[in-house]
Amino acid sequence: MAEVYRAVDTRTGGDVVLKVPHVSIAGDLAAFNRYRREIDIAARLDHPGLQRLLSRPTAPFMVFEYVNGESLRTYLRKHGQLPIEEVIRIGLQLAEALHYIHEQGIVHRDLKPENIIMGPDGRLR
Repeated sequence: MAEVYRAVDTRTGGDVVLKVPHVSIAGDLAAFNRYRREIDIAARLDHPGLQRLLSRPTAPFMVFEYVNGESLRTYLRKHGQLPIEEVIRIGLQLAEALHYIHEQGIVHRDLKPENIIMGPDGRLR
């Protein structure tokens, strides 16, 4: 539904992530409304296990904080079978973030290892 780019915030000089809707959804009102709903949801959420929306856009793109790290999929491919303690630590972090969004009345419909970032400190986002 969108393209994601790493960019530089011209005000702060820091890295950010831009999420821009695919041109293909511009003519699809239902798809564009889902994208707008994602903006509204992201603006409401505030949890250490979630990537923060930095500004509520007036244009149809979102600016998120840049999280240094690699996808959980890449991490798992690099490390293979993980020790049980690490599996539990990862699972607890995921459960905490999901519990929070469920408390907000939200169901994440695209939860997969590619959409989870493992930071260098081991924290998931």
